[in-house]
Amino acid sequence: MALCIKLKRKREEVLDYLDKLLEFHAPIADSFFSSAWRIVQYQDGELTNDILKAALAEGIAVLPVHDSYIVDATKREQMLGIINTAYRQRFGFECVVV
Repeated sequence: MALCIKLKRKREEVLDYLDKLLEFHAPIADSFFSSAWRIVQYQDGELTNDILKAALAEGIAVLPVHDSYIVDATKREQMLGIINTAYRQRFGFECVVV
């Protein structure tokens, strides 16, 4: 009902939309409407800790803002290396940094 109110749509339309969403994301659909977000949020925080510790060890000042890391422009490439290494070590595959 919250979606019906927010989207100003009828129940049938919202249910159809949710069915399509679940079908499109079938590989992870079982995690929707669950507490799986806790695992993702925890891992995201741990990744940031890994990145900040590595940056500190390298003497890089970092301002973390949500899922971003602001550093001096001269440290950009070094920071990208730290991010990629931390991500690969934690999750086992490369990340996409934009």
